Amino acid sequence: MKIFITITALFLFNCAFAQDTIKQKPSCNCGFRSINQVGLLEGEAKSAFSIHTINGLSYNSWSAGIGVGIDYYHTRSIPLFIDIRKNLLRAKNSPFVYGDAGISFTWADSEQSQRHFGNDGSDFSNGIYYDMGLGYRVGLKNAQGILLSAGYTRKTLKESVTSTVPCLIPPCPEYTQSYNYSLHRLAIRLGWQF
Repeated sequence: MKIFITITALFLFNCAFAQDTIKQKPSCNCGFRSINQVGLLEGEAKSAFSIHTINGLSYNSWSAGIGVGIDYYHTRSIPLFIDIRKNLLRAKNSPFVYGDAGISFTWADSEQSQRHFGNDGSDFSNGIYYDMGLGYRVGLKNAQGILLSAGYTRKTLKESVTSTVPCLIPPCPEYTQSYNYSLHRLAIRLGWQF
């Protein structure tokens, strides 16, 4: 968290400094950026979709922000992450690269909690989330743009399944099985930046 606060302070300082020297350097392009995306996730499990919103600051060709979304792949989750992007050209239309890293908070629905036969329910633990890739930005008016990107993404989670062993005299014993999931996916996303 201290690193994020430091990066944010540096961005704000650079933007404030750039405002003072705007006569010398008119090419400074700093300010607030918001990116809203929908995507298709494809991997060994069946296809699923995701939604992301990323809000933060930009400075020239760099931007950094905090993102949150909903990921329906395998087990529904809410990724919370830091996003860093770099436009490769200083032009209205430009390819870009991005990287995200954070935590995936599991939010399993009732069907996902009961997917193992004979269980009394599942408990899920949060895991890591990261995403990296490249894309292309088509610039519109007032620094807005349409984004198309493709990348590799991974989320992890742990599931603990508790089941009761049938017996004649209660209380019947319980046993717990643990499953560790490492879900590797390809992601194609369409977004709008303003």
